[in-house]
Amino acid sequence: MAELPPWEPASTPGPKLSSVLTASLVPVFSYIAEVLGPVVRMMKSPFSIALVVMLCAHTLSITSGAVTSALAPICSAPILSHLCPTSKSRGPNSDRTPQRADFPSLLNVEGKTFESLLDETVEGPGLALEFKMAEMAASDLATLVRVSKLNSREVLADSLSEFGKDARKVGRGLTRFSSKVGGVVDSIIAVNDYALHRIEAANSQSRGPSLRRLWGSSQASTKEVVTQTFTEAMDVLSANMRRLALEAEVSISDLNKLEEHLKAIHKVVSREDSSISAAKDELLAELWTVLGRNRKQLNRMDKHLALLRGVGGYRDRARAHVVAALQVLESTAEEMEELRERVDAPELAGDAIPIDVHMKSIRSGLDRLKERRTGAKQLEEQLRNRVLGSADGSWDHKFFSQLHQLVETRVPQTDHKRALQRLEGCGWFCFAAVVLYLAVVLYLIWRCFS
Repeated sequence: MAELPPWEPASTPGPKLSSVLTASLVPVFSYIAEVLGPVVRMMKSPFSIALVVMLCAHTLSITSGAVTSALAPICSAPILSHLCPTSKSRGPNSDRTPQRADFPSLLNVEGKTFESLLDETVEGPGLALEFKMAEMAASDLATLVRVSKLNSREVLADSLSEFGKDARKVGRGLTRFSSKVGGVVDSIIAVNDYALHRIEAANSQSRGPSLRRLWGSSQASTKEVVTQTFTEAMDVLSANMRRLALEAEVSISDLNKLEEHLKAIHKVVSREDSSISAAKDELLAELWTVLGRNRKQLNRMDKHLALLRGVGGYRDRARAHVVAALQVLESTAEEMEELRERVDAPELAGDAIPIDVHMKSIRSGLDRLKERRTGAKQLEEQLRNRVLGSADGSWDHKFFSQLHQLVETRVPQTDHKRALQRLEGCGWFCFAAVVLYLAVVLYLIWRCFS
């Protein structure tokens, strides 16, 4: 068999292709250079002038703020103030954009205020359920008063009906106020989270490679973003504070109306209670009561007294709820007013704060508000379940029983029960004494005629 020739690699077309590209592209680039060369030489002076103008403008923008702040004490002098550039003065209550951001102070104010606000309004839904139960009890009690034989039954029944309407309005107002407090907290959390993401995005862009870093404008842009987000957070907080203040004023007005109806009911009850107690004392003094002949009339008096004591006990319990709710709303209004003054004060715009400090304050404030919001929701649910659990079964019977127990500890108990027990204990003795007395009288009469 014949031997095969050795294998040789085929020649590559690389050198031929490179030589072809070189021969075709060199004339093209040479032609472009010949065309643009005179243009560049002609634009040399305009480019130089534009570069000088940009450098001067950037220098002035950096140094203008420092010069203005340095000349501010001099411009405040009576004579030299006319030489300084004037600007329109704005009142302390007018809307002004802060020149610097102060997220640590703002987050501190938000955290402290909303923590106390959540702690104080967590009982709002449970208290609203209590007022709903009070409304139902007042309606039932008004029905009982109308069919009773009290002297002022119509006035007392009307007062109880009005009290039930006011209790319903107060319960709804407390529920609405608690819901708005939770909504404001959620809104503040959302705004702070949005501000944190915007600042992080601007800060990451300023640290990255960019042509703007050559001019030093990236840091200024980040500060503008921080100031803008701080202004938005303050605007949202101020708007929400105004809404809460308005809702708090409405709730306080409703509670004041409820308090006035309670005072009117108390006056009517006091008059009726004294008149019935006096009538019962006269009834116990009669001999027929000793012999048990007026027991039906006595039982009717007992029912009237029990009914009036139920109204008095209900007033004490409802008054305690009203006073507690008023304290919560008044303290909340004071906290909101203080917070509004602090965030609107110009001293919030203090010295420059590093970007990292702003972001750290926002993160810690977000975690703090979220934790308190979650704890408040859990406690609110527990209180609501507790109130609903206490209302299972015959809640009206338990309610009136608690009222009577409360009154027994506060209202002086009359002595008619103890007197009645003593009279019942010696009833047979008195009866025997009367029979013996009649027998002696009959015996004497018989001896006189015999």
